Amino acid sequence: MVDKVDIKSEMLEEPILRNPVSEFIHVFPNGQEFRVERRPDDSFRIFLKAGNKVGFDFDELLPTGYKFVSEEYIEALDEPDTFWRPWFTDYRRKEIYVGDFESSKDILGLLHEIGHSKEKKEWKELFAELGTEDKLYSILIQEEMAELESRIERRAWAFALLSMRFLERNFRLDYRRIFPTSKSARDYINDDLRSYRETYESLIQDDPSFEEELKFLFDKGR
Repeated sequence: MVDKVDIKSEMLEEPILRNPVSEFIHVFPNGQEFRVERRPDDSFRIFLKAGNKVGFDFDELLPTGYKFVSEEYIEALDEPDTFWRPWFTDYRRKEIYVGDFESSKDILGLLHEIGHSKEKKEWKELFAELGTEDKLYSILIQEEMAELESRIERRAWAFALLSMRFLERNFRLDYRRIFPTSKSARDYINDDLRSYRETYESLIQDDPSFEEELKFLFDKGR
């Protein structure tokens, strides 16, 4: 279980661009803005804006060396082993591939990917062994991968919800305007998990304990 949100203690403040390319803007009733802006190198700056100042820069949640990047950024690399996947964390390159924001709910999806960036990839050894021709061994490895990925997904979503509450408490992010109830947040998360569950449908089912964990994290501190 993730029980805290770490942010970088020191960061150089990046000035707001005079004529930014805004990819997404959501204005909360309190006047605060959530903004996704494209830098000249096609990476993204993502932040909360209060008046003419940056209230919180989401880079502060990233591990050292990580950054948010766009599809154009990845395509310009022209590397055979690097390809675009929206909403993906590339541990090798230390980059989060930011997909399209369809609504303010995707702020939670962004925080979920940031949660993944904090993982120590426990399963690198498993991938190294997947080339075996032993069918039974391959099935056992797949089962182990499903169990491990389930834990990783749970931790990333727990981090996302805790981060929402952290931003509400410290930077006035009114996340209950986005998710009025714990059910609305669970529905969003379950939509994301659907493809994952289909991949491992023979190995895992809906997880009632995860449902309870999400409700607890959403309601904690109310």
